[in-house]
Amino acid sequence: MSPEVAEALRVEGAQNERQRVEETLRGFQTQLEAEKNRQALEVAEEKARLESEGRRQALELEATRKELLALRETRERDREAALNVQKYYASQLREKRAATTQSNPRDEVPMTPQVPAQAAQTTADGHFAAQLQATLRNLQRAKVKNDAASRSRSATQVKTEQSSEKRGPPGRTPPGGSDPPKKDAGKSGSSRRDSDKRGDESSDDSDSSFFEESVPNAMTSKTSQAGTTVFKYKPYVNASALEDFNE
Repeated sequence: MSPEVAEALRVEGAQNERQRVEETLRGFQTQLEAEKNRQALEVAEEKARLESEGRRQALELEATRKELLALRETRERDREAALNVQKYYASQLREKRAATTQSNPRDEVPMTPQVPAQAAQTTADGHFAAQLQATLRNLQRAKVKNDAASRSRSATQVKTEQSSEKRGPPGRTPPGGSDPPKKDAGKSGSSRRDSDKRGDESSDDSDSSFFEESVPNAMTSKTSQAGTTVFKYKPYVNASALEDFNE
């Protein structure tokens, strides 16, 4: 092989190698550009996501702030309503105290400082329960007394009727006859039942009247040794319900 041919082959091989290297470099450059574009796209997407998340959190914070403000306003309104109710009941108590003082000046005592609404409600409930228990005991004792009195009156009336029937006017009882006394005995039994019914009705009336006298629908005040004023509430209670409770 001549030197010219060898030189031509060497030059051609060098050109081919340079072309291959250039193509490889272009491939690497293309891949690098694609990777850069992909990373830039990912960064843009992440940035958009973070911005969206930030806006969402800002909206949630604003909604939470509005809810807190609404709750605070509601609490303020409830507090004002509770204060108004307390002032109303305090004015009612002052009016009641003024009326009681005018009716009986000797019962005039200094008013104690106002207590919270919850403590006043608890005290009123306790006094109401104690007053109701005392009223129930009084009603039970009165019912027992009235029942005993009605039974005593019924027994006395029956004995009186029996004694009057035994004496009887002369000439009314036929001689040797036993049927008329039986009729009289039936009349005596019916009169005894009528007297028992009247006794029960009188007992019920006395129970109802005692209950109306014992449990008026009013509020009374009482001063303790410590100088505090205790208000007692006496609501109306049905007498039939109390009789069921006693049974």
